[in-house]
Amino acid sequence: MGTSKKLAKLLYELGKIYYLGEETHQNYNEAFSYFKKSAKQNYAPAQNMLGIMYYNGYGVKLNYDRAFTWFYKAANQGNEEAQLYLGMMYEDGERIGVNYEEAVEWYKKAANQGNDEAQYHLGMIYYNGDLIYDGAYASDLKKAFYWLIKSANHGNADAKEQLETMYCLGEGLQVGEYDEDIINKYREVAEQGNDEALRNLCNYFCDQGWYEDAIPLLEKAAERGRIFAMNELGNIYYYNSFFDKHFDKALKWYQKSAKLGNDFAKEQLKNLNYEMNKKNL
Repeated sequence: MGTSKKLAKLLYELGKIYYLGEETHQNYNEAFSYFKKSAKQNYAPAQNMLGIMYYNGYGVKLNYDRAFTWFYKAANQGNEEAQLYLGMMYEDGERIGVNYEEAVEWYKKAANQGNDEAQYHLGMIYYNGDLIYDGAYASDLKKAFYWLIKSANHGNADAKEQLETMYCLGEGLQVGEYDEDIINKYREVAEQGNDEALRNLCNYFCDQGWYEDAIPLLEKAAERGRIFAMNELGNIYYYNSFFDKHFDKALKWYQKSAKLGNDFAKEQLKNLNYEMNKKNL
């Protein structure tokens, strides 16, 4: 590292001490002064911090134009936080109006460096259908899942919450459509114990007539004591002509559920016993 680079870094570190109030009283004016000296030597972290101070009005009058200028300088040097902020400014319309295409470009630059907040924003843009495809706004659930999962894997709480909502709603599981990546993610989450993901995935399989895919997942859940899985297995074997009404298997799963006190299973056992008596089974 050259002498000028070392000086720029030192000035930046001094600015951070005053900005954060570490080892001294917090002083935004002093922080701004040091950041500006460092930023003028083209030090990207300092340029980013000037952008943050202008963006939030810390120690200076809030000024989105100046925030954008400094974020842009830092972002073009690869600073991921500055790239994130540029994405946010384009998404929220601060300074130049809403531009989702530009927001996506900057978010991607930060996201590809592992920035979980940028990954979350990308996922939500694709989820909300803020981009135009073939002349119309449309969501892209595959890309939404991709980026939200990356963000959640980095510990982002908002991404985790959004994914939970999507699993509960059965997002991405449309009858007549098949996306292996989304299905595999549902399967993974279901096997980790997410009951809503399991319900929706199994309903999707059953609606498609893919009972062989649903049954192993339900059996694993039933072994974990999930009553809804026991009842669903009973229903599959009781009602579905695909299995030629396997009353013995339906009986097995309803009995397990009934032993745990489930009223639906108890009622189904009455119906099943009635039919079995009629057929002399």
